[in-house]
Amino acid sequence: MLSAIDPWIGKILEKIDMKNTLIVITADHGQHMPFDEKGTKDFEPEFKTELKIGKKLMPHSTHKIGAKMITGLRNRIRDSRLKKANEGLTPYQKRSRLPHTTLSVFDETVCVPLLFAGYRIHSKIVSEQVRSVDIFPTITDLIQLPKRQEKFHGRSLVPFLEDKKMDELPAYIHTTPHVKITSDDKVGIRTSKYKYFRGNNQEENVNLYNLHKDPQENINIASKNPEIVKEMEGILEKLTAEPISIDDEEISHEETKRLEKELRKLGYIEEDEEISYEEVNLDK
Repeated sequence: MLSAIDPWIGKILEKIDMKNTLIVITADHGQHMPFDEKGTKDFEPEFKTELKIGKKLMPHSTHKIGAKMITGLRNRIRDSRLKKANEGLTPYQKRSRLPHTTLSVFDETVCVPLLFAGYRIHSKIVSEQVRSVDIFPTITDLIQLPKRQEKFHGRSLVPFLEDKKMDELPAYIHTTPHVKITSDDKVGIRTSKYKYFRGNNQEENVNLYNLHKDPQENINIASKNPEIVKEMEGILEKLTAEPISIDDEEISHEETKRLEKELRKLGYIEEDEEISYEEVNLDK
């Protein structure tokens, strides 16, 4: 993806005046890098012959049931192969093979690139933790928009660019629920030293990682550090207690369905397990 977009960024930069243009490059999420370049899909059997024969021999009325049976068998074989292939791997390496739609707040998913270039920017690497919510206040500061009375979440990062010090603020992290909130959803906070997250209640799937000693988040130390968990939970509760005023127009039912359809096409919403033979790509 990076090699594909890089030359196009170059073409854009050739056409603009860098002195009068502020450029921000970032992303909405990170990306798993599959261990040995083998993701979950690579362990699925193809069943090309079985699908072709089944489609020819079975009455059309039974295709849906047949497809469900084959899908179930395919998933069981995949899971068995994956379990065997994952033996001896670290949690980080095992996570790397998960589908990109997996709900996750591990660093490989939530850490994104952030580059400011052009107008009023001098070359500098900022090593302190910053957050996506800081991007908008930074833009308004750099282009010197008049101050407004409304309270924005986030803060300007311009002081960092001017070699000034600022206290670190915790980064709020939360999975985006697929249509509805499930047990897979996580909420938490990240500091430069610790990552803390849990399920939708305080006692569900509690995770704590020391990012200095364990940057790949392999060892959950929550059970051995209840005092740190309590401290991090307190920070999380304080952050989530702040009211957020949103003045968006109400989205219609039709618009919601259209958005859901687009998200399915992009792979952000999983398709139902019940598929028909017509939906199976026999070329794969």
